[in-house]
Amino acid sequence: MASQLKVRQYLAYWLQLGKKVFVCNGEIAERPQPTIEGDRYSSDFESLWQAVGTPEFGDCYLEGTDETISDLLSPEWDIVECSRCTMPIPLRSRGMPPHACPCNDLPTWPNSQIPAPRSPVNDRRELGSIRDRLHQMADRADLYALSILQDLNDYKQAEQAVERLRLQNELILNSAGEGICGLDADLKITYLNPAAAIVLQTHTSHAIGMPIASLFAAPDHPSGDPCQPEAPIATTIAEGSVQYVTNAWFLRPNGKPFPVEYVSAPIRQNGQIVGAVVTFKDITERQEIERMKDELLSMVSHELRTPVAAIRGALGLLASGIVATEAQKGRRMLEIALNNTDRLLLLLNDILDIEGMTSGKIVMHPDHCDASEIAAQAVESIQPLAEKGQISLFVRVPKAPIYCDRDRAIQVLTNLLSNAIKFSPPESSVWLDAEIGDRDILFQVRDRGRGIPKEKLETIFERFQQVDSSDSRAYGGSGLGLAICRQIVLQHGGRIWVESELSRGSQFFFTLPLG
Repeated sequence: MASQLKVRQYLAYWLQLGKKVFVCNGEIAERPQPTIEGDRYSSDFESLWQAVGTPEFGDCYLEGTDETISDLLSPEWDIVECSRCTMPIPLRSRGMPPHACPCNDLPTWPNSQIPAPRSPVNDRRELGSIRDRLHQMADRADLYALSILQDLNDYKQAEQAVERLRLQNELILNSAGEGICGLDADLKITYLNPAAAIVLQTHTSHAIGMPIASLFAAPDHPSGDPCQPEAPIATTIAEGSVQYVTNAWFLRPNGKPFPVEYVSAPIRQNGQIVGAVVTFKDITERQEIERMKDELLSMVSHELRTPVAAIRGALGLLASGIVATEAQKGRRMLEIALNNTDRLLLLLNDILDIEGMTSGKIVMHPDHCDASEIAAQAVESIQPLAEKGQISLFVRVPKAPIYCDRDRAIQVLTNLLSNAIKFSPPESSVWLDAEIGDRDILFQVRDRGRGIPKEKLETIFERFQQVDSSDSRAYGGSGLGLAICRQIVLQHGGRIWVESELSRGSQFFFTLPLG
């Protein structure tokens, strides 16, 4: 039978075979202690351990033959006998003192008095006696070895359970979608999970030990410095209260603040507050959505009020009988009502389109089409607006098979041409060109209008974005046309962009796949 004992990170192997082979392999950090009540064989067990299990003893093999025991008596090693209990103990012959015998009950050498060694043992009968005594002690130590092994197994299982729990907690924290930051009582960072490191744009190793103010403070914003006594996080540590903050600002290492909401809760140990845990979330996207919602409500309330008021006024005059329907004024009232109804319908369609495309409820239905036919239909629908604005349209689109949603492609061209006409001076020109590439066709709508400021080129395709806030009143429109164009082009796998110079006009480009 073989017993394998693990004592911390060191291994001791005792192999007990038919010939009573004992092996001590490796270093021993500390000896396991007998645990059986009564401790009757403790002295023998300790003596055996001293004989074959000390760190200095190295690798040692004792077998039930004189030849193998003789190996112990090499020029490197001798055996001496304890002057008190006559227990055989090993002695390094090169001027080193012998191992202390357990019966001395003294501190380990060199602070203890070591019994003087007697002459080396060379007699075979004495060697046999040493062997027999070691074997007898080993037989009695088996019981202790099994008990120790069980204790170590129990300890190992408990240690593994603790490690599994630690790993599980670590996985949960590392997998959390929100940022989690641990702080000590001095408001220094003790833990940062991966989500927090990503949001803060820093490395966990860099953040540990840093004061929270270096990452979380944004003094130019209402949330201020979290290290101030009145700050919510500092209040959590001072009072032990949970703080909920729905609108605050944290600071990234590049100095750029960003909006967050967070919860700070105290960390208690033995009834004392030793720190806090801060769970936070970047709400930049949410604030952007709220801003867009506010703009939508503002735009809708304004854009709806004007046409509805005009329609109500015109219909009111007709209903009152003040203006006869056959008279010139009556026809004018009907025209006003019709135009504003069209304007209202266009606004509602734009809102429904952009919401449907963004949410995925509206999808493209591509088919094989001809580029020149699509361009011709778009120009035909926009021609009355061009004539009204005294704008000349020039079209140069070759016949080419393309694969797209026909109605949506016409919608993109119509929106771009309409914008070019509206923002061009009278008696100017607008051009619609197309160029066939390897995999797609490139459309270009060019005008000589007022142009777009450089800072607006990146945002012009976003919702409710207009070059000038007065454009809605002067030219009409919802500010959704270019956003709709972008959604349509992107859903076809194409690209859309603009090049422009102030007072020199703009060029809008977009691509659609060839059929």
